[in-house]
Amino acid sequence: MKPISLLGAGFIGSHYAAAFPAVCVEPRDCVVPSCPDVLFTRSTVDNYWPLKGDLQRDIDTNLRHLMEVLPNVTGSFTFLSSWFVCANAGTSPDHPARESDCCRPTGFYSITKLAAEHLIQSYCATAATGLVKGPASYRILRLCNVIGNDPRAGKQKNALEHMLGKVVRGEAVQVYEGDNFRDYLHVDDVCRAIALCIEAAPLNAIVHIGRGESSRVQDLIGYAIRRTGSASRIERVPVPAFHQIVQVPDFWLDTTRLRQLGFAPRYTVWESIDKIVSGLA
Repeated sequence: MKPISLLGAGFIGSHYAAAFPAVCVEPRDCVVPSCPDVLFTRSTVDNYWPLKGDLQRDIDTNLRHLMEVLPNVTGSFTFLSSWFVCANAGTSPDHPARESDCCRPTGFYSITKLAAEHLIQSYCATAATGLVKGPASYRILRLCNVIGNDPRAGKQKNALEHMLGKVVRGEAVQVYEGDNFRDYLHVDDVCRAIALCIEAAPLNAIVHIGRGESSRVQDLIGYAIRRTGSASRIERVPVPAFHQIVQVPDFWLDTTRLRQLGFAPRYTVWESIDKIVSGLA
């Protein structure tokens, strides 16, 4: 792979840099990338900053810094977005969210990520005319729920891994009422998919990165309990009021575009669970 500047070395970014050493990991405050092509992963990670009294965090992180960087990009711009932006696309066990679906997010994180997508699309179209400096092309990659021994997993970020930690410790695991199905993909597979999209996905397009399957949270937790012989039990609890506002109970992604590029996950969701609980033991 040719060198690419990586802005944002969190959970996914750090794994990507480890998997692809040609990546140039830029300093945290970088606004002038050292490589023409850029992979932008810098972002907040959940919808809870307003509850913590910080109404600017999502705006500053997801929008303000992005717009400081864009004019200084001279090649292509790849942006990591999130399934959160299309979480109200009306998914069901038989209907995944497609790239063309109308997005109506409700949380601050989700809204600013969608706004970032729109700003990138508009800015790149303007740059293509020569009216402003910056990238004339982009790729927007919307990620599913990414799992894989996330060191920052908790109730608000990567909740499945937080629950798996309880299984390993033999504690009761609270699961929200309802079906609660999601699309999970191991971070190693996610990094492979990102690299493939940078190399082969069409420019000026959105691509969904995920397994393209719906998995029920309680089924995954039940599997982990049986697999580890844990004394944990599943407790069904009501969905909190704020969660009802900013989240959806059920969601998965249509990954047809990704599969057409030749992508296939190396890990099943069950193998991903095995890897996580082994790392937590």
